[in-house]
Amino acid sequence: MGKLFDIVKIFLFAVIIVIPIHAFLIQPYIVSDNIMAPQYSKGDIVLVSRIPYFSNEFQRNDIIVFRDSVNRKEKHISKIIGMPYERVTVNDGILMIKSNESIIYKQDLALFGTTVASLEDLGNLDEHEFYILGNKWIEGVSGIIDSRFIIGKPVITIFKAK
Repeated sequence: MGKLFDIVKIFLFAVIIVIPIHAFLIQPYIVSDNIMAPQYSKGDIVLVSRIPYFSNEFQRNDIIVFRDSVNRKEKHISKIIGMPYERVTVNDGILMIKSNESIIYKQDLALFGTTVASLEDLGNLDEHEFYILGNKWIEGVSGIIDSRFIIGKPVITIFKAK
């Protein structure tokens, strides 16, 4: 009877304490690629705060962890460079983020070793969209993301792979 009671206590502890903390406060994440190297490299383990997700407090240059929009089991890490209502254009390989026609952010995509259409206007981001870009260009991990796919912000690295 004593062992059964101990098992029930452990189960209740998990349900009452651990699961809500994991769902609403903090989650571990293993970095799956080198898009944010050298800050975060493949194999690093970081703790991700969920609080910014619930408070919707994101700013330009925040590093975020997010779910892939196609394969929701995959998670990635990247940096926010474009905010809601800003305009994203690519002209001659130069990515520009504009607000009220003034340039807020400018990046030569050739630095990432990629070639992009000479003129591409991705339009204005809507109220729930951000434009993300890592320290390296990886298609599918760089681009427009809906805020509902954002998990949170990394707050501490608990293991460095290299």
